[in-house]
Amino acid sequence: MAPFLFHLLVIAALSTSAFATAVHDSSLDHRSHSSEGSAAIVERNLATQGLANTTTRFAKVTRRGVKLSERATTKAAGQTFYSALVAIGASYTDNAHARSSQYSSSLRNYYPYNKWGGRYSNGPVAVEYMVDASVSPALKKSPTTAVKLKDYAYGGSVVQNGLTGTSANSPAAKDQIAAYLADLKSGAAAVGNGRVLHYFNSGINSVAQIWTNAVNAGLSSSAIANAQSYITQNTVAYATAIRTINTNNIVYTTVHGADFLLVGIPPLEIVPTFANQLPKSYSASQRTKALSLLKTLSAQYNSELKAFATSLKSEARNGRVFYYDLATLWYSLNSSPKSYGLTASPITTPCYNSTTGGICTNPSAYLYFDTLHPVTSIHKLMAEKMNALVLGK
Repeated sequence: MAPFLFHLLVIAALSTSAFATAVHDSSLDHRSHSSEGSAAIVERNLATQGLANTTTRFAKVTRRGVKLSERATTKAAGQTFYSALVAIGASYTDNAHARSSQYSSSLRNYYPYNKWGGRYSNGPVAVEYMVDASVSPALKKSPTTAVKLKDYAYGGSVVQNGLTGTSANSPAAKDQIAAYLADLKSGAAAVGNGRVLHYFNSGINSVAQIWTNAVNAGLSSSAIANAQSYITQNTVAYATAIRTINTNNIVYTTVHGADFLLVGIPPLEIVPTFANQLPKSYSASQRTKALSLLKTLSAQYNSELKAFATSLKSEARNGRVFYYDLATLWYSLNSSPKSYGLTASPITTPCYNSTTGGICTNPSAYLYFDTLHPVTSIHKLMAEKMNALVLGK
């Protein structure tokens, strides 16, 4: 990825702060893109933009991180096995759990998704596999009790409703975290007597909406600058919400070890739905510019999330912090599909054809079920890799 000036200065700001101490993804099939192309035009635009507001916002958040790390207690205290996985996220994480009727649209209760309870895939999603004792490697559990999944994710959700022009008709990641803490306080969230792995996989919808707004604004220099500023506002809001778990005394006194797994987003510029959603009237250079910006925004989001994970490691009161680089896996799946047993050609071909209604007979040979969401076998692969990360394998 080209070392865009904006991106480098944000990282520089992080390295001089506490950080140095260490998406609508569910309803996006109606507006998307792919291909990598030249980023030269976008790079020139980004190189001229102001950075003061962005670095100031990060400075405020990281100062809080310093205060937290100063009073951090012994890490990884408590049990050595997991009794629960608490999931925060959107359609890549939503296991079709029960929900209020007002949020029923966050499920896909129509063909063919209704075959799998309204999930956005043709079977279980990654967090379901992560708590499955038959998956290898499996999370360490107690000898007598399985690891429980407490899933708060909603398909189509964003990081924070109303922030930087992003929104969804379902609880955002910030709201999901608040709901979990309320349930923990009331006793509704029975997390058992082991460690709790807090899992976070949000951002596709927020990044996609920010990018779409920039495209609709003509990809002007100001639209591009705003988009990058909005990404930072979202990662800051996400970090602030996640920190509330670490600083919550109910968590500290109730949970026997609180671990955090932050998952990055795929490189959206190669996810087929986005290229498909670009205006048909776009020239080749316009497509290149649009997808180059999407690549930039996706990478920026992941870089800032990873920097936050590094900071959180120094703050965690009684647990460990992990960052899983989903983008690296996605690039590998795209560049070497056959090494993963993926034979669909091109690799961006979805198993489900929304035009004909047809479903492939060999979904494990595909990366995508539809043009945005992976097939369940890819979810299992993600689970295996994330479990290995948590287990240190």
